[in-house]
This record gives sequence, C-alpha cells and structure tokens, in this order.
Amino acid sequence: MRNRLRVFANERGTTITELLEVLAGRELTEAEREQRAAEAARELGIEYTEQVQQAGQDAWAKIRVDWPVAYAAAIAWHAVKAGEPLRVLSPEPELYVGTGTTLLNPT
Repeated sequence: MRNRLRVFANERGTTITELLEVLAGRELTEAEREQRAAEAARELGIEYTEQVQQAGQDAWAKIRVDWPVAYAAAIAWHAVKAGEPLRVLSPEPELYVGTGTTLLNPT
C-alpha cells in the first residue's frame, strides 16, 4: 500500500503526507455526514427521524462501492447500452447492490 501511495504522490508532484491530507479532506467524518444530513432534511422540511436517517444510510451504502466493483458494473452497463450480450459473474453479488448490474452467482 505504501508503494501505491508513493506512486500517487509522485504522479501529483507531492509527498505521501500531503496526498493523505488531501484525500482525508475530501472525506467527511461520521459526525459531519450526520450534521449535513440533518441540515438537508431541515431544508427540505423533513423531520430527521431515525427512519429517515436509516433510509439515507441505506441509499449511501448502495452507491458507495469499491472501485473494482464500480468499474466492472460500468463496463457491463456500457455493453448492455450498446446492445452487446454480457454476463457478469461474481462469488460476491452483494457487492454490486445499487450498481444496476444483475450478476450470476457461480455457487
């Protein structure tokens, strides 16, 4: 992992420390996410209940997938859009929830 960080830092002409600061600055803390969610609900005139909170967390879980999963899902989406037959096979189909990709489970 450290070698990968070094490559990213070198590509951007920076240090690993500075790169990590930038990356950490892009990600909200749990408290910041909660605060923004409550503010957004208030702006929309929605009471920020536990049910609303859970629905929001479920929605984020569906769209926050790892890069390899998102990449495979994007390739599948483009193939289907182009009219090409395509099947995606994964031993972990739950990783693709929310990507719009229907998988074949090899088990």
